[in-house]
Amino acid sequence: MTPDGYYSYGDFLDGARQQEAHVVEDSRSPKKIDHAHRPVKAPKRKRKRGARRVIGVVAVLVLAFCATLLAADFLLPNGVAGYVVETFAPTAPTVYAVSQGAYDTLSDARATSDMVRQRGGAGFVAYDGKYNVLVAAYPTQQEANAVAEKNGYSLYPIRTQGMSASDIAIAYRAKVKPLIDYHVDVYHKLYDLSDQLAQEGTTEAYCKQRVAAIRQSLSNLAAPFLDAAKDSTDTATANYRSGVMATIASLDNLVNLDSDVFLADLRWTYIMILRINRI
Repeated sequence: MTPDGYYSYGDFLDGARQQEAHVVEDSRSPKKIDHAHRPVKAPKRKRKRGARRVIGVVAVLVLAFCATLLAADFLLPNGVAGYVVETFAPTAPTVYAVSQGAYDTLSDARATSDMVRQRGGAGFVAYDGKYNVLVAAYPTQQEANAVAEKNGYSLYPIRTQGMSASDIAIAYRAKVKPLIDYHVDVYHKLYDLSDQLAQEGTTEAYCKQRVAAIRQSLSNLAAPFLDAAKDSTDTATANYRSGVMATIASLDNLVNLDSDVFLADLRWTYIMILRINRI
């Protein structure tokens, strides 16, 4: 600076060199400079390595799952879809019987049963803590309620088994499939006959012919399973086989029964079949 207060050209050059040195020094630094010449940290780059690794793991798991489904679909007899349907098949419906009364002793129940049978009722004695004398069983709760309210009876639900082929030992599943819920089908056929007979829409002779046909059809359908599973030690398979055989025997007995209360015997038989297969 000159004595009179002015800057000389040399002062100007010295200032320029200092400013240039400052800029060069800052440019070599990874930090940026704001307008006030204060250093500010540069934003870090987001690492995508972790996200890519997660995506890779998920992709491997999806491929493994798909490969497992394909293998299962190939190995299972009816594929994955068939297995799911069999495994989660809905249970057989509940049938609603009506009870004339519940008794503490078997002798009292049998005395009532005889009276019920003379009027065409089943007179089936079912013990569940008490001896219930069942008159008939109806496909719907509404029908059972109507009869119960009219006659002063009580409702007696019979919940039947909801079997699927997967409940049976794998060696017999193919042969047992045609028999799934057979007892419900037999019940409905016998119930229809009893309803027609009660309304005098058919004869006992015709009913016996139809029962014989139902018995023969079930016997033919069950023969492959009954023969194949005769030596099975699997509990579920053996129990199911016993139920089928008992049902066939009940139908056979009904055909050959010489009774003057055939309507009662018809109703007694379908309740017996439901009770054989109850839960």
